[in-house]
Amino acid sequence: AAFDDYKNKYALQQKLVVDLEVAEAKLAEVVQERNTLLATVKGLEDMVRMLEDKLKES
Repeated sequence: AAFDDYKNKYALQQKLVVDLEVAEAKLAEVVQERNTLLATVKGLEDMVRMLEDKLKES
């Protein structure tokens, strides 16, 4: 019975490791997506600022 417990715990640990690796990969994906969106927003903010400046000049 003790060996079965050990086997079950080991299998659970292996599953946890895999789950963690999947979660890490997903997190990296989400962070990359966020960085892309932040860059897009910054570009749009710069454009708005430029257009506002043009309006002030006219």
